[in-house]
Amino acid sequence: MKTWEALARFWTEQKEIGERLSLLERPWEERYLHWAWEDGDLVLHGELLPSTRRRMSTTRGGWCRGALRAREH
Repeated sequence: MKTWEALARFWTEQKEIGERLSLLERPWEERYLHWAWEDGDLVLHGELLPSTRRRMSTTRGGWCRGALRAREH
């Protein structure tokens, strides 16, 4: 069973990495309102109301470009 758990954890981490890379390729979406985890707190980022036909601005784990930028300052 440990092999399956390790494989599931690996798959989840790979999806998270893929979602982060995808968000890094679409920096304009950071301006849409979205909730993201920042230093253990849930924080509202963005300034524009999102349209109904857009992708998510955060990963399944709650990461967004704004959290990355906040750590740099």
